[in-house]
Amino acid sequence: MSERTTASYLLSVWRRIAPDADRSLAIHAANEFYKREIHDPESLQRLVDALGRALSEIHTDFAQAFDYSWIIEPHPDLYHPAAESLYQLHVIDCAATLWDACPPENRESEAFSDLMARYSRLWGGVGSTSPKARNEDGVRFVIVPFGWDQHLHIALDGLMAFSPSLMPEDVVVVRSVADPAFSPEDAIPSWNALLARALATELGCHELLTPLCVQRFVAEVPQLQRASSMRNRVDVIDVQLSRCSLAMLFSIAHEVGHHLSEVFPSLEGEDTEVHADRLAMNALWGCPGSARSLKGTDEPDDTLTLLSGGLFFAAVEIGVTAEHAVRCYVNQANTRSASLGERMTAWVTTIEQIVLGHPELRYAADAAYAIYSASRTYSEEFAQYLLSVLGDVLPIAREIVDELHKDNPDLHDIPLLERRLIAEEDESTSHLM
Repeated sequence: MSERTTASYLLSVWRRIAPDADRSLAIHAANEFYKREIHDPESLQRLVDALGRALSEIHTDFAQAFDYSWIIEPHPDLYHPAAESLYQLHVIDCAATLWDACPPENRESEAFSDLMARYSRLWGGVGSTSPKARNEDGVRFVIVPFGWDQHLHIALDGLMAFSPSLMPEDVVVVRSVADPAFSPEDAIPSWNALLARALATELGCHELLTPLCVQRFVAEVPQLQRASSMRNRVDVIDVQLSRCSLAMLFSIAHEVGHHLSEVFPSLEGEDTEVHADRLAMNALWGCPGSARSLKGTDEPDDTLTLLSGGLFFAAVEIGVTAEHAVRCYVNQANTRSASLGERMTAWVTTIEQIVLGHPELRYAADAAYAIYSASRTYSEEFAQYLLSVLGDVLPIAREIVDELHKDNPDLHDIPLLERRLIAEEDESTSHLM
C-alpha cells in the first residue's frame, strides 16, 4: 500500500483544511467534546463491516482498480462520529456505480480515487450547511455538516405533519392531497426550528454561536417556543428516518457527481449543479448497496432512486422558502436564486426519460413529483405564517444575537477562545470528581 492511500495520510490532509471547512474543529476542546458525545462503537463496527463487504463482495472490480483498503483500517480517528462511515459507504457505492457505467477509456481516471467522506459540525442556513465537494492535494472530500442532517429531519418532519399521506411506508399510495385532519399548525413545531436557524443566519450570528443562539431563541421568543426538531410519535419516526436517509443519499451522490464531472461530459449549456444532479441519478440507479439497506431488502428497487431526488428537492425548497421570507423581511432584499427551479426542471426531464424506458416506474415518478409539489404548496403557506409573526419575533431575536456577540468578544481569537472553553469544560465536570 502506498503512502497516499493510508488513512493516516488522508487524515493529515483533512486536518490541514478542517479549520477552514469547519471552524469548530480548530477548537481542541470543542472537537474532543464532539468525539466523546457522539461516538458509538457498536454502530461503527457494523458500518465498517458493511464497508468491507462493499469492497470484497459488491464492488470487487472497482476495489481492484482503486485502492480503498484504507476505509477499513483500524485507525482511531478515521470515523468520528460513526455517521462518517455511513457517508463513506454512500460515497463508495455512488463512485463504483458511476465507474461501472463510464466508458472503458475513462476507467483509470484519478477522479475515482481517494474519495473521502467527512462530517463537520456546521450549523446555519441551507446554503452554509449543505454538503460540499472539495479537492485538496488529490484527496476528494465530500463534507457533510451536522446542520444539513438536522435540516433534512426538520424539513421533512414538517412536511409529514402537513400531509402524512405523502410519505407512507408503501410509496405506491403516495398522494398529493393534504389530509383534511392536518393544517399548517401541525408543521409549525418542526418548521419553527427552521425559522430560528434562518433568523440566526440573517442577523449575522457568528457560526460558533449559532447552536447557543438557536437554543436561546427557542427558550426566550414566545412564537418559537413550540420549535422542535422531531415529533415524538413512534408511528412516524421510522418512516421519517428512512425518508431523511434517502434525501441524504441524494445529497452525497450529488457531491460525488461534482468530483466525477470531468469523467462524464456535461450536456451543451448544462449548469454544473444540474450536471451533478444528473450524475447523482445515474449513481443511484440500480439502488446501490447502501440504498438497499434503507429499504431493508436485497432486491434492487429503482423507486428509491426517484424518491431520493424528490425528497432532497422538497427539503431544499422548504428551507429556501423560509430563508427567503426572513431575508425579505429583515433586509428588504428579494434575492431568491432561480437555480433551484432550473435544477428541478432538469430533474423532471431526467425522470421522464427514465420512465420512457421503464414504464413500471411511472408510479414512483408521480410519487416524487407529489412530494416536491406539496413542499412548494405548504412552504408557501408557512412563509405567510412567518410574515405574520416576524414583526414580533425580530426585536427579541436581534437583542439575543447582539447580547451573545457582546458576551463573546474573543470569537476571532481562537487561542483565547480555546482557553476559555477548556476552563468552562473543567468547571462543568468538576462536580464529578
